[in-house]
Amino acid sequence: QAAPLQVRFWAGEGSNKVAMSAYLTFRVESVVGSSVTKLFEDKPVSKVSSYDYTIPSDQYATANRISIYAYEDAARTKEIDSKQVNIIAANPTPFPRSEGWNVDNVYKNGEYLKEDNVLYMWTSRVPGNTEISPKEWIEAHQESGLWTPYPYDKLIAAEIALLNFALIGSAVFQDEYMISQQGVDASGNPTNDFRKFGTEEFTPNLLLNFATGLFEGNNVKVNGGIFKNIQSPNGSFEIDEEGNIQIIG
Repeated sequence: QAAPLQVRFWAGEGSNKVAMSAYLTFRVESVVGSSVTKLFEDKPVSKVSSYDYTIPSDQYATANRISIYAYEDAARTKEIDSKQVNIIAANPTPFPRSEGWNVDNVYKNGEYLKEDNVLYMWTSRVPGNTEISPKEWIEAHQESGLWTPYPYDKLIAAEIALLNFALIGSAVFQDEYMISQQGVDASGNPTNDFRKFGTEEFTPNLLLNFATGLFEGNNVKVNGGIFKNIQSPNGSFEIDEEGNIQIIG
């Protein structure tokens, strides 16, 4: 949830609309076809006319609906009205997992792996895993929504066509950038979490900006070539377009 579910309760419409109070019950549910499984139930103690509700962020991976019930009494025997709203996982930033599927791994929304020419993406808002492989899980639970398959042989350069971050070898492509898969975090420690590119938490070892021609690398070796308009980081010397070197200071 990017923001809490906001419940407002009133009677009438327009100028006749009046706020009312009720005892609310929230049921977090998993709905598959006509089958409804109650995963969690929450009953705020007080009688309210408005309420902001947030699902626990680390629980109920298969939840896809919230049912809200309003009652006149605290015992919840006299129902006034009810409403259902769908839970939809946010569009993830796809991220490849280099290792094969393992029951001990934990997958986050958008992380994917390739098995038997199929890409399997974890598409739940809650990090987790299944006790059997993605292929077996989908065969047994076709509408759970935990894993989403993408037939690899039906995609052209699937990592490019399907994903925001396209990974080819150790090179990552995003918009106008090509960056290395490896880099360092804000503390200078090695990391390969290139989803954080653009923040202090990931500085790639190599960067190319195809729009501006910018090139950055932390260990560059060049043999030959022509260099123009170069300045040292501390401004102590410059090389102009004619190749003249100026020492400053």
